[in-house]
Amino acid sequence: MNWYKTSQAYKEPWKMTQQEYMDYHYTGGIESSAYEDYRTVEGLDWIKKENKPILEEVKDFGGYQVEFRKTGNKLKYVKHDENDDILRDEHGLATYLSQQEMIDQKLPLEDQTIYAFVGDDPIGFASNEWGATGVWVVEKYQKLGIGTHLLAMFRKTMRPESKMGQMTNAGYGLAQAYHKRLVEEAINEDKPVPDEVLLDYPKLIGKEEDGAWWAMQIKKNPKIYDTLDESMKINPTVVQALKEAWLKIISEMPAMCQYLRPILKNDPDIQKACQNYELV
Repeated sequence: MNWYKTSQAYKEPWKMTQQEYMDYHYTGGIESSAYEDYRTVEGLDWIKKENKPILEEVKDFGGYQVEFRKTGNKLKYVKHDENDDILRDEHGLATYLSQQEMIDQKLPLEDQTIYAFVGDDPIGFASNEWGATGVWVVEKYQKLGIGTHLLAMFRKTMRPESKMGQMTNAGYGLAQAYHKRLVEEAINEDKPVPDEVLLDYPKLIGKEEDGAWWAMQIKKNPKIYDTLDESMKINPTVVQALKEAWLKIISEMPAMCQYLRPILKNDPDIQKACQNYELV
């Protein structure tokens, strides 16, 4: 199957909750040991700086000046018919898309792989792995933001709807960090980020300790209470919102009294609403 095709409807990342984003992009796990050779600079010694003449950017990460480079090599694509079979000429040879056809289909014209260097040392890269996204950073330079930046640079060369694919545990965390970055960019650009997305990143809008904001969210969906930090769970405004939400739930479904959060069980109004049910 043509790996540019996707089977699911796509929407912009900042319109997705983190879970929706990960459900869309994650297609399976990979053992971290599969990339054992990439743990050190020596493991990437096959990446030669002299073969990566296009300097895309230089950026500081933790005091290291990191260069991001590309080869500039031109790409070619085999033509396919509507059944995804290769189109061939009169001699039986595969035919290729013209540059304009590549542009019309929003295909990258050059090698997408981005390589990261500190001095002459290769420290990471991001590449197209048969339609999926692969990002690696050697251990010495991890946890500085280099991986997220590589991923952000690389995803700009991909069709937005293309899936990231299989991931290691570290790759899963990297994808989550990238989603947060995309949401933050959308907030800074005054895009209408949905409330359910903002719930994943309250710090981005300064609401992580705003009891009134959390109370408003809990009134919409009481389950949000369970995601709060312990200190916020006892905030009086938050508890009051939870109480009001549950009084409404109980009025419609009295049997829900058996599922009350412990913080509500001794409340007189709740006990009155649940007087025909044993609180456990």
